[in-house]
Amino acid sequence: MSAAKRSRKYKIAVYMILTLLAIVLAILGFWKFEAEQPVLTLLLNMSTELAGAALIFLIVEWFFGLGESSDTDERLSLADAQIRALLAEQEKGRNPFLAGDVARRQFDFRNLLKTADSVDIAGYSCANFLAHFRIDIAGEIRRGLTFRLMMVDPGNSAGALMQANIADPNGTQEPHERSMRYLREIAEILDKGEQPKGSFTVKLLNCIPSCFVNLVNSGRPDGRASVGINSFVLETGVPRRLDILLSKAVHPREFQYFVDQYERLWESERNTLVDP
Repeated sequence: MSAAKRSRKYKIAVYMILTLLAIVLAILGFWKFEAEQPVLTLLLNMSTELAGAALIFLIVEWFFGLGESSDTDERLSLADAQIRALLAEQEKGRNPFLAGDVARRQFDFRNLLKTADSVDIAGYSCANFLAHFRIDIAGEIRRGLTFRLMMVDPGNSAGALMQANIADPNGTQEPHERSMRYLREIAEILDKGEQPKGSFTVKLLNCIPSCFVNLVNSGRPDGRASVGINSFVLETGVPRRLDILLSKAVHPREFQYFVDQYERLWESERNTLVDP
């Protein structure tokens, strides 16, 4: 039962008790005392006053206060429920750590891509990412998307270090070759038809990134980020990443940290600009 309904029932109960008390006093007066006795007059006056007061307050409350109070209480209860739901949802969004499959569902990149102004990617090879989204990315670059990607160069010291610390002997070269093939496919799509309104830039890293980063709309208030913290050991059976989802609106400091780190890495002169 809502607080408004309980309050309404309590008030009606009080008015009924006052009315019953007035009736009891009147009956007691006529039953115990004769008409000429002052006590009878006193009891009748008290009975009349109680009945009149109860009736007047009931009428005033019913027509002028009770309905308004009920509506107000109901609105307050609804507002309280909405605030609680909003806080719960906000608190849920503040926890950025999610399992990989949950993170992928919540960070719906294909849907975000449709209205994105910019996408910035950094990772080991980004082969799996490009395998899933290369066609979508090409279409959005034609629309006006600014797309930047950085991945490890398997031919430099970073690539050699990775190769020395993973079980798969072809674990760096093969993904890199796939990525380059996917990037050439994007370039070939963009070479056909009208001139794309966006841009498409790729750099090879001379260092091993500590995480996979996917920044969407880093310069807009609705910016989103998917960050995969890489594991210390790259072995079969070891979880590859710890996934973190960030929203610029909810996690402004953390979001800006990765934006700044990406820009510093992008501007490094030790990286190599490539033409897919």
